[in-house]
Amino acid sequence: MATSSARKGTPGGTVRYVDSSVEKLQVKVDNAVEGRHIVTCNGLRVPLHATGTAGQFVAGVRYRAWQPPEALHPTIGVDSPLTFDIIDSWTGRSLAGCV
Repeated sequence: MATSSARKGTPGGTVRYVDSSVEKLQVKVDNAVEGRHIVTCNGLRVPLHATGTAGQFVAGVRYRAWQPPEALHPTIGVDSPLTFDIIDSWTGRSLAGCV
């Protein structure tokens, strides 16, 4: 079976650049009430997705962890540290949080 030179990264081929400064954090929330409990990250609402289990939601947060000298998106600043809050939208109070 022939292998394409584009996959090998040989001269004239294509190489996929990976930006190691961008990371993803997965969030799982249990015992949440949809429409009542909100998760925020650095003050921005995190879109939660139901898992099919009652009260359980998941989300993914992609962020710039550090600033390399060269990157795919050099104008995006560093987002860390990340500050998470679980907010009760009925009372407007934070129930828990972490950094």
